[in-house]
Amino acid sequence: MTGSATISEAEAAKERPPGSLADIARRVSPAVVSLEVVKPGADSGEQGSGVVIDPRGYVLTNEHVVTAAVGDAAAKITAVFNDGTRTEAKIVGADQKTDLAVVKVNVTNPVVMQVGKSSELQVGDAVIAVGSPLALQNSITAGIVSAVDRPVTAGGDNGAAPVTYSAIQTDAAINHGNSGGALVDSTGALVGINSAIRSSSSDGGSIGIGFAIPSDYAMKIAKALIKDGKVKHADIGINAASTVAGSSTMGAQVRNVAPGGPAASAGVKEGDVITKVGDHVVRDSAELTVAVRSHDPGQVVPVQLARDGALLVVDVTLGSD
Repeated sequence: MTGSATISEAEAAKERPPGSLADIARRVSPAVVSLEVVKPGADSGEQGSGVVIDPRGYVLTNEHVVTAAVGDAAAKITAVFNDGTRTEAKIVGADQKTDLAVVKVNVTNPVVMQVGKSSELQVGDAVIAVGSPLALQNSITAGIVSAVDRPVTAGGDNGAAPVTYSAIQTDAAINHGNSGGALVDSTGALVGINSAIRSSSSDGGSIGIGFAIPSDYAMKIAKALIKDGKVKHADIGINAASTVAGSSTMGAQVRNVAPGGPAASAGVKEGDVITKVGDHVVRDSAELTVAVRSHDPGQVVPVQLARDGALLVVDVTLGSD
């Protein structure tokens, strides 16, 4: 009897209360995969993470994780599940402008990540990052939401265009290889796709400043990629730069206007300073990009701008890039 009691107590000690970090990690880890991308003839390749978002085997990840395989049918993508199962993955669609991509794996009844509402996140909320940093599969780190709606410009390596998006900032440790992995809330629901970090050097690790693409936006892009293999983004038809510190009006200053484009048709002129697009306040060029892409092509959006000391509002029918 004593032996039985000891075994029972040991088993009970392994249990974790529902909602604990250990419980959440146990539930979400099967829905996060490690992705390995290798081109023919290469000894090694890119490594990152992905999240199973659909029972048909669709996996959401970052475009920069699988970029080596975009347009190269000979490149091989391998998805590794937390139980060690390895399977080939095929690209469904990739979008460089949002740094998001979808790949598909042929597995039976995969565990699918529950998707939450990133719009309901608040600063201070607890979050957990799940992925394969530095090829260390099934790693879990925890932290809080440090900021929401943080305009971030990342990437631009190896000649690629930088990517600008509105991000969730977190102090949960995120390192190389976490890209494409999950940021989940205290219920275990997906609220972001881990994408970038702010580091002291280009090859440095986490200093407590990580960024994730909000799930609301990421899932919108994922659905378009699954449906069409590509994404159409709203475009305003200008080039702009951030106003310099100390300017009387902070915003995105129009450097040139595409002839016949959406902005030109609405009367926007070179030198105008855009301060608001729809409900989005614009304080720099990054916020302008985020504001425009939060809308759909063809949508009519009020644009507030400063010209010669006066504020004007023009209605712009957004085009498509």
